[in-house]
This record gives sequence, C-alpha cells and structure tokens, in this order.
Amino acid sequence: MTRSYRKNTLRTFKNTLSRFAAVFAIVALGVGFLAGLNGTPIDMKESMERYMDDADFYDLRVVSTLGLTDEDVAALGQVDGVREVQPGYSADLLVEADGDTIVSRAHSLPAPDNNTINRLRLVDGRLPAASGECVVEAGAMELNPTYPIGTQLVVSSANEALDTKLNTTVYTVVGIVHNANYFSFEREPASVGNGTVKLVFYIPQQDFVFEAYTEIYLTAEGALAQDSLGDDYRDTVDAVKARVEGIAEARCEARYNGIVAEARAELDDAWAEYNDAKAEADQQLADAAAELADGRQQLADGQREVDDGERQYADGLNELASNEALLHDGAAQLAEAEAQLQAAEAQLQAGEEELAANAPRLEAARRQLEDGQAQYEAGLRQYNDGLAQLDAAEKQLAEAKAQLDANAAAYEDGIRTMADAMGVDAEQLDAFIGWLAQSCDANGTQPPQNAEELWQALQEYGDLTIIPADMTQEQVDAIRTQAGDLLAVIDAIPTDTLPEEQKQRLQEARAHIAAIADAADPAAMRTALQSAADWVQQSAPELPDEIRDRLNAAIETWWASLPEDSKKQLDEFVAGVGQLTQYRLGLLQYEKGAAQLAAGRAELEANAPRLAEAKAQLDEGWQQYNAGLAQYEAGKQQLASARAQIEDGWATLQDKKLQMADARRQINDARGRLRDARSQLDDAKAAIAENLQKLRDGEIEYEDARAEADRQLADARAQIEDGEAALREVEYPTWYVWDRSKNVSYASFTANVDKLTAITTIFPVFFFLVAALVVSTTMTRMVEEERLQIGTLKALGYSDAAIMQKYLLYAFTAAAAGTVFGLAVGFKAFPSIIWSAYSMMYYMPSIATPWRLGQALFAGGTLIALTVGITALTCRTTLRENPAALMLPRAPKAGKRILLERITPLWRRLPFSWKVTCRNLLRYKKRFWMTVIGVTGCTSLLVAGFGISDSLNSIITKQYGDIYHYDLLTIVTKQEATESGPVHDYLYNTDNAAESLTVAMESTRQDSPDGEMDVYLMIPEDTDRFADFADLHERISRKEVPLGQQGVVVTEKMAKTLGIAAGDTLTLTNSDDRTADFTVSGVCEHYVSNYVYISPAVYEAGFGEAPRYNAILSILPSDDEPARDAISADLLAMEQVASLSFTLDNVAQVLNMLNSIDAVVVLIIVCAASLAFVVLYNLSNINIAERVKEIATIKVLGFYDPEVYAYVNRESVVLTLIGTLFGLAGGILLHSFIIRTVEVDAVMFGREVSGMSFVYAAALTLLFSTLVNLVMQRLLKRISMVESMKAPE
Repeated sequence: MTRSYRKNTLRTFKNTLSRFAAVFAIVALGVGFLAGLNGTPIDMKESMERYMDDADFYDLRVVSTLGLTDEDVAALGQVDGVREVQPGYSADLLVEADGDTIVSRAHSLPAPDNNTINRLRLVDGRLPAASGECVVEAGAMELNPTYPIGTQLVVSSANEALDTKLNTTVYTVVGIVHNANYFSFEREPASVGNGTVKLVFYIPQQDFVFEAYTEIYLTAEGALAQDSLGDDYRDTVDAVKARVEGIAEARCEARYNGIVAEARAELDDAWAEYNDAKAEADQQLADAAAELADGRQQLADGQREVDDGERQYADGLNELASNEALLHDGAAQLAEAEAQLQAAEAQLQAGEEELAANAPRLEAARRQLEDGQAQYEAGLRQYNDGLAQLDAAEKQLAEAKAQLDANAAAYEDGIRTMADAMGVDAEQLDAFIGWLAQSCDANGTQPPQNAEELWQALQEYGDLTIIPADMTQEQVDAIRTQAGDLLAVIDAIPTDTLPEEQKQRLQEARAHIAAIADAADPAAMRTALQSAADWVQQSAPELPDEIRDRLNAAIETWWASLPEDSKKQLDEFVAGVGQLTQYRLGLLQYEKGAAQLAAGRAELEANAPRLAEAKAQLDEGWQQYNAGLAQYEAGKQQLASARAQIEDGWATLQDKKLQMADARRQINDARGRLRDARSQLDDAKAAIAENLQKLRDGEIEYEDARAEADRQLADARAQIEDGEAALREVEYPTWYVWDRSKNVSYASFTANVDKLTAITTIFPVFFFLVAALVVSTTMTRMVEEERLQIGTLKALGYSDAAIMQKYLLYAFTAAAAGTVFGLAVGFKAFPSIIWSAYSMMYYMPSIATPWRLGQALFAGGTLIALTVGITALTCRTTLRENPAALMLPRAPKAGKRILLERITPLWRRLPFSWKVTCRNLLRYKKRFWMTVIGVTGCTSLLVAGFGISDSLNSIITKQYGDIYHYDLLTIVTKQEATESGPVHDYLYNTDNAAESLTVAMESTRQDSPDGEMDVYLMIPEDTDRFADFADLHERISRKEVPLGQQGVVVTEKMAKTLGIAAGDTLTLTNSDDRTADFTVSGVCEHYVSNYVYISPAVYEAGFGEAPRYNAILSILPSDDEPARDAISADLLAMEQVASLSFTLDNVAQVLNMLNSIDAVVVLIIVCAASLAFVVLYNLSNINIAERVKEIATIKVLGFYDPEVYAYVNRESVVLTLIGTLFGLAGGILLHSFIIRTVEVDAVMFGREVSGMSFVYAAALTLLFSTLVNLVMQRLLKRISMVESMKAPE
C-alpha cells in the first residue's frame, strides 16, 4: 500500500467518522447483547455452583414420618455412593422478640466432629458455645440484620408440646450466619402461626429433646466435582437416591417394630399395676358394705313399727277428713242454697221493677202508633187530592194543545206571507219570532207594539235584516233624502281624537250611507241597504257610544219622517209580528205546563210507595205493641208464682243449719284424740331419723371412697387405653428422599435461571440479526457511494485486491472495535445488572463474570465475518465494471409516473414538496425497503420486549384474578376433617369464611413427549358450586368450559404439551398408582401448573374408587394481612391441618420471581431502544450522504433551511411510520414465537400484548426518529450550495 493510498484510507476514516461510529455502535450493541445475555445464565449457574460447593451443600435430604435414629444414620453411611452423612433437628416455633411474635424455624448446629454438610458462613459475631445461645440466618440483611447480636429470642409458651421439643426457651443472638439452605429469601411453609417462616436460627444440638432426628443430609461421591445442573450430576445423585430408597423399607420396618415393641412392653406393665390396684380396692369396699348392711336392717325393723302407727293414724285422719269433707260439703250446699235464694230474690225484685218500668213504655208506644196512624191518613188524603188536580190540569192542557194545533196552519201561512213581504227567508223569520217569544216569556213583557220596539228587538237579535221586497220609487227617494242627512251628521263628527281603527270604521259607515244616497231605483237601493245592514251587524259595535247615539237619533228622525203609507205598512208589519209572537208564546207556555204536569205526576207516583211503606210500618208496630202487652200480663203471673216458691225455700234452709251445728261438735272431739296419737309417732320417728343420719354418713363415706377408687382406676385405665389406641394408630413410617430440587431456594433459583436462559437464548438472536442487517446495509451503501474513487484508483493501475483492502480494513476495524467494546460491556455489565436485580430474591457472593471464548467467537466472529464478507462481495461486484463506467456517476433512476399521479384529483392538490417526497419514496425502492426493514426490526424488538413483560405479568392477573376466585386452600390430614370437626366447623359454620368447598387434591406424574411432567388432579365435591371458586373457560373465545358429569377438563398448557384436544382420550394415574382412561371434555385457560379437573362421578367411574377429600377451598370476607394471620394461627393450631396456602401469598411468590425477570426485560427494552436510535441515525446519515448534491441543488433553488429540513425529514418520517406499522405487526409474531419457545413445562405465559405496549413501542420509535431528525439538521445545515456546482470527484 503506497503512502498516498494510506493517506486516502485515513482520509476516508476521517470523513466518514459518523458512519464508522454507527457501525461501531451497532456491532457493539449486537455483539454485547448476544454474548452478554447468553453468558449471564452461565455466570449465574457457576456462581451458584461455587457458592454451594464452598458450603458443601447437601445432595440428598432424608426425612421420615416417625423420625430417624442413629441406626438409620449408620445404615445410610453404608450405602454405596454416599460420601457424607449428617443428622440434624429442626422445629417450627413461635418466637417472641422485641414485643413481636415471629414464625421461626430452629435448626440444630452440627456436632463439632461432623460439621461438613451445609456449613455455616459466619458473617458477624461467633458461633454458639453454650446452651441458650443462637445464631440467626441473615438473608438479605447482612449489613443491617433485623435481629442484631445481643437480641433475646424467647420461645413462646403458645407452642404445642414445647417440653417435647426444647429444654431451653430463652436464647441470645451471638452471631449472624449464611447457609446455602436459605440463599433464597423465599421460605418453605411453616406449621405454626400464619404459615410463613420469617426467622431462621441455629441452636446447639443438646437443646433439642427429640428422641429422633428430624432429617439427615447426605452428599454423594463424585457429585461435588460435577455441575449440579448437568445430566452427569443428576445421574450420580439419582443412582444414590435409588440405593437410599432401596434400604428405606427395611429401616421403616425396623423403626416401626422398635416403636411398637417398646410401647407394648410399657402397656403390659401398666395393665399389671392396674389389676393389682383394682383387686385391693374391691376388698376394702366389700368390708365397708357389710357393716352398712347391718345398720340398715336395724333401722328397717324400727321403721316397720312406726309405719304401722302411721297407718292407724292415717286411717283416723282419713275418717276425720271424710267427715269434715261431708260437713264442708253440707255447709257449702247450704251456702249455695242461701246464695241461690238470695239471687232468686234479687232476680224476682228486678223482674218486678222491670215489669213496672215496661208499663209506661207500652203506653208511650200506643200513643206513638196512634199519631203515626193520623199522619198516614192525612198523607193519603193529600195524595188523592193531588191526583185530582193533575187530572184537571191535563184536561186544560189538552184543550190548549188542540187550540194551538188549530192555529198552527195560520202561523205557518203568516210566516211565509210576512217573509215574502220583508224579503227574508221564512226560516230566518221563524227563528226570529221564536227568539222574540222566548225573550218576552223570560222578561215577562209583551211583543213589540210599535216600530221603535220592533227596531230595538231586531238590533238585539242581530241575525235578521228587513228590507221591503216591493219598494216604491217614492220610498227610495225618501231613503236617499234621509241618507243625505245622515252623511251631514257623519261629516259633522270630529275625528281628530279618534283612534285609527275607529276612524276607519266611521269612514266605512259613511261609504255605506253614501251608497244608499246614490241608489236611484229600488233594486239598487235594496243592494245598498243589504250591504249597509251586514256592515252594521259586524262593525257598528266598534264605533264609540257618542257616534252610535248620533246615528240612532238620525235613524229615529228618519222613521218619524216616513210617509203615511209607509208608516201604515210598518204598523201592519209590527201587528203581524205581535200575532205570530203571541202564537209562539202560547206554544212555549203549553210546553212548560206539560213539563210541570209531568214533574207533578212523577212526584205523586214517587210518594205512593212511601205511603205504602208507612202503612206497613204502622201495621207492624201495632202487632209488636199487642205482643208486648201480652208478655207484660204473662210476666205479672210468673212473678207472683216465684214469690211463693222463695218463701218455702227460706223455711227449709233454717232446718238444715241446725243439723250442721250438731255434726261440727262431733268432729271436734275426734280431732283431739288424733293429736295425742300424733305426738307418740313423732317421738318414734325422731329416734329413727337420728340412726338413719348415722347410716347415711357411713354410706357417704363409703361412696366417696368407692368413687375415688373408681376414678383413679378409670384414669389409669383411660391412660392405658389411650396408649393402646395410640399404638394401634401408629402409622407405618414413610421415608422421603429429596434431592436439591425439593429445596425451595435451589428450586426457585434454577426455575428462574431456566426462564432467563430461555429468554436470553431466543431474544438476542433477533437483536443480532437486525444489527447484522443494518451493518451490512451500511457497508454496501458506503462502497457504492465511492464508485468514483474506486474507478479512479482502478484507472491509475491499482489492483482489485489493493482497492478492496481499504474497505475491508474499514469494515474490519469498525466491526472489531465494536466487538471488543460490546464483549467488554456484555460480559461484565449485563451479568452484573441482571444479578443485581436477582439480589432482591437471593443472597450469593458477587457474581463471577469471566470472558467466555465460545460466546465471544460466536457473537463477535460472526458479525465481523458478516461485515467483512458483505463488504468484500460488494467490492467485487463493483470492481467488475471498467474504470470509465465507475468514474461516471450512476445514471439516475428513470423517471416515471407513480401510482399517486394517476389519481388526478389528489395529485393535483398536493404541494410540490409532497410530490417530490412521494416520487423519491417510490422511485428509490432499495432505500425505501432498507429503511423500512431496519425500523421494522427495531420496533418489533421493542414490541416483543414490552410484550414479554405483559405475558409475565398476566400470569398473576389472570391466574389469581380471572381464573381462581378462592382466597385460601387448607390441606387436611384426614378426610373426616372435611366432613366434621373443628376444621369443618371453622370454615363452614362461622364467619371466618364467606364460602367454602371441599375438594380432593392429588399430585401425579404424567408421561409427556419430553419425559415426565407434574400433574395435579382436583376433584370438587360439589361441581355446581365449583364455578364460584374457579372460572374454567377457553382463553380466546372466553366460552365457559363446565365441569360436568362426563369427561375431564385439562389446562391449556398441558393439552398443548401432550397434543390433545376436546374429544381426545387421556390416560391418568392417581396417587394410588391406579390408571384409567378419560375423555377430554374441554380445555381451559390456565397459567400456573398442570391441572386436570374431574367430577367425583367421573373419577369414581374411571379409577373404581371414590376420591379422598383432603382440602377445602375458602373465600374469605377479608383477605388483608391481619385477617390472614389470625386465620392461619387458628387453623395451624388444629391437629388435622397439614398446611395452608393463601392466594395472596402465591401472588407475592410469583411477583418475587417476575420482578427479576422484569428487570431482564427492561434491560432488553433499553438495548432494543438504543439499537433503534443507532439504526435510525445510521440510515438517516447514509440517506443524507447519498443526496448531498440534491440537497445543495434545492438550496441553490432558493429553499430555506426549514424547507430543506422538511424536504429530507418528511421522507424519514414517512418511512419511519411505515416501518413502525410493519414493526407492530412483526412484533406480534416475534412475541408469539419467543413466548412459545421460552415457556417452561409448569407455566404458561400470557399470549396477549396489551395496547399500551404497542403505544410505547411506536412512541419510542417515533421519538428516536424525531431525535435523529433533529441531529441531522446540523448536518443538513453544513451542506454548502457549492456542492451542487462541483463535478463528480
């Protein structure tokens, strides 16, 4: 390489520093992310492995339901493959410290000569040296322990059977330690208090008083050198575990036989002692019973003599009582008779008084009846007179009606004749006559007697206008003359003060009168008069009173001035109207008389029933009066007879009273004799009572002695029988051999590392691919930009290899530098960040973060090789052209119409700048797709990152909110506890639980394509109520999946793992190793663990046995912490409760696990966001670099800086929006692939991405696009307009 070429190469590095930095950053992000996240789980595993190896963490833990003995320890030590054996004690206790009661677990410190397994690491203080001292497990509080050295821990007296657990109850904290058994802050459930261990402490072994060890820890030969998460370790431990389980049966039998033999011997000794004590007590009681029997015989003889005297005395008393009773009866009868006589006397007197009082009433009734008879006869006379008057009136009306009928024809003729003469309709005239007759009848006046009265009536009626039909010329002239006078009157009326409306009416009146004055012949006059009359009816009332009075006066003068023949005709007309009116008045009076007559007759007819009713009442009254008079006479006779009978009764009563006095004297004599006999008997009874009291005192002493003996014997027998029952109930012991997977800390850590491994294996690959794509694009575009230099160098004689060397060096330098930096950050920063997040859950030493050659070569080597390889291929393709072609700029894309140009209305309305943007977007397709693909990849990574967080968090919200509705799961030791007893009463019959349901829970293993999987069977006792505790439904359709009497319901994760669906057959094994086939009736949404829900009938039909109910689901009225603690303390104090599980505790446990995973997800999102920024920056930078001349040209054309920015950035924004939309869709697919890939067997992650995650991803992408555009403005501003003038270099 010549010196000038080296300078050119350096100049290229300098001029494209931003592009070099972009390639460096993209490679660093891609390599660091891939290598760092892939190496983090390995670092965590190795750190955990080193920590456990340092503490010699156990490989196997053995526990037994009846404890473990030294013989068991020795037997385990002889098992092939066992390296170390360490027994120990532990107990769950309630401990008081600083006024608080803490649920604690006490462990024994290993013996000094056997402190090899689970070694404690002393953090502060010292280890216990004497009884009463302890060390506490520090957990996350190494620097600030909750129970510092010097704290006094007092084991609460509330612990059951405390004397069988510890011989010391007060401990002083002398040190703080760590133990690999508890490197997770999550604890195993406790059997006391609220069921959650808050404190772990270690005390000397001699402080425990257990007769057997509670656990034995083992380590396996060769396991320490193996990876505890590897297959070799599992094979080694499983082999030792199998051999330990092989001796379990023999050790259980020996333990059981030893316990039974020891207990049997103790019981036999107790029975012998019981029988000896019982025989001695029986003899002493028999002697005392004989003495008491002699005393009873002597008392019985004396009692017989007293009883004979008592009988004689009783006979005398009975006879005396009988006689006294007879005497009392006689006296009572006499008193009763006297009372009866007195009552009869009173009744007789009352009857006489009543009879005397009834005489005036009868007389008053008679007089009242006579008055009523007189009134009735007067009314009857009035009724008859009224009938006569009505008959006379009807006769008169008939005569008037006949006269009216005779004049009716004349009336009709008169109406027609007068109507013709007046020139009006006959019906109108008849209506006027009818109105006039009614008015005269109503007012009591006569018909009109002259023309003035008739005119007044016509004015009042208003609906009739009289205009003569055969008017003469003389009459016409007279009317015209009068009309002229009226005009003079109207003209003389002042109008200045009149309202406008009244002025108009006055003008209308003058117009009508003027028309009358102008009428020259009768026909015209009739027309003018008719029009004037109509106007008067309608509008004349609106004229002022003064004007109307003047007009009326003028009209009256006109009437007076009429010719004599006109007056004569008018008088005849008035007379005719009067006659017609008189006829109509007669007709009205007839009609009124007929109506009055009908009303009178109706009134008389209505009174007729009243008279008949009055007559009936009078007749009934006379009958009652006569009957009462007869009763009065009969009563007088009865009273006289009763008076005679009462006199006879008084005489008889006096005789009987004398006889009763004699009998009373005889009874008093007999009573004296009986008193003497009573005195003698009382003396004899007093002597017997004294002796009887002595006998009873002896019997009481005897009974007391006997009861005490029986009590002592019963107590002894009960104790022995309790021992017998306990011996019979001694269950055959069971050994449980658990490996590390049963340790809560180890299992939690490995589960989290597995999840992290799954995420860090899949996600970084896509991240890496996006980075590789962008780097390849960048280098390809760089080579194409420098075609002119490549052509020039080639023309100058440089070889292809020499020319290619520059670009390969550039690509290798940027990629290698980015790789080194990315590996440094990835291997050091990423594990430390993730481990700091996990430190919220675990205690371990600082994580080891070595450089890992495999991950470094894979991540860095791949990306370097890809970058250099793409650069080489691009150079080779470019170098195939001849120098002349290379020194010419590429021909611009051929201009052609784009699709939008064919939409004329839209294209015509677009501004010029938008038209250019649309053409550039669609013309340069390579640039379009590279930018869209880059943005799509970054947005997809962001959506997937946020979606993973949604999927993890939905485990809690859906499993424990949408599916499970119960708050507490109580596991019991016996099925009877779910049917009756304290546990059943506490959860079913009190307010502690709002609702409870009994279920059966079984844990089994199920074959799966990848081996075996844990499966839980849940069988609710009442399937109808099960929906209140668990909502079984399909995930997508939300369709309910009921638990019926046919088939089983499996969880979605289990169904997908086994490849089954509704209608398929599933083979299950229950806890008794019975196997049965079931039909899957439905698949339900479920996220935690693999469950199969079965109805009791289906379970029994399949397995041939009824389910054993061992759990109770409960919905609590309040699930706050104090309520849970109280319920937990109450239930765990009951012997039949095995364990408790609160839903909120499960939620907290899952949250602890997800918090650390969330931290990893946040790291992924931050890295994806950084990659998005770098990618957008790089693509924008390349876009501007390729268009420098174009941008300089538009500046020359007069574009201002803001217009230039908009010209370039508009394309960037549109491409970003398109890429974002594609990225949102691609993010769904990427998220779905990652979630399905990283899931573990026992957990199903959520499948949905929340709407806000899409919003966040799109917002971040657009934010970075905006920031990049702002940064690019500086670059655009530095482009000089001179660039457009330069020739291609």
